[in-house]
Amino acid sequence: MHNGTGAGTRLNETPDPRQALPPELREALDREIDPGESLRWCGQPDPRRIWIGSLRGSVPVALACLVVGGGFAFGAVSVWREMHAAGDGGSIAAIVVTLGIAAFFLVLAALAARQPWSARAEALRTIFAVTNTRVFTLVLLEDGRVNLEAFEPSHPLGISRTEDKSGTGTIALNPGAQVPGARSPQRGALVLVGVREPRVVERLIRQTFDPP
Repeated sequence: MHNGTGAGTRLNETPDPRQALPPELREALDREIDPGESLRWCGQPDPRRIWIGSLRGSVPVALACLVVGGGFAFGAVSVWREMHAAGDGGSIAAIVVTLGIAAFFLVLAALAARQPWSARAEALRTIFAVTNTRVFTLVLLEDGRVNLEAFEPSHPLGISRTEDKSGTGTIALNPGAQVPGARSPQRGALVLVGVREPRVVERLIRQTFDPP
């Protein structure tokens, strides 16, 4: 059995798949399970996998914004020095506007640089779950509220799986569907990113909703 955050429970080793979850996430999951609904599997995304995936997208954006913002700031300072040396104060407004643009891009750079850590923190508060009726993701917010996205697979089941060298993977249900705002480049009605033992989880979903 995997212990600690980011590990999905091995299906054939633990009678209660919730045991690997932190207590607050376990309680949030229990509240979401309907009467008569049985939990087949649950786990958490690998926070390192989520951090690395977000880092690949955020670093280019942060660097681009940093270069653009730095260029505007350098230009504004250069113009101010020239005006100060010439005793000309007629273009102060242009300098202020340029500095405002520079500040805007620098703030964007800071937000982009922070994104991998924000994504990792969210992964630590996220649960993937498979029950006898649906597959869902649950995110426990800092104030105790819950964001839940669920999908009830139909027959025939559409499912795809990709695996990374790290041993984690991505599972997409109904993989041709587009999800507005989805962070993963893979499309689907529901996408599970950073899943440990993706082959085992994908097999369980097939056995539950599309048995041979």
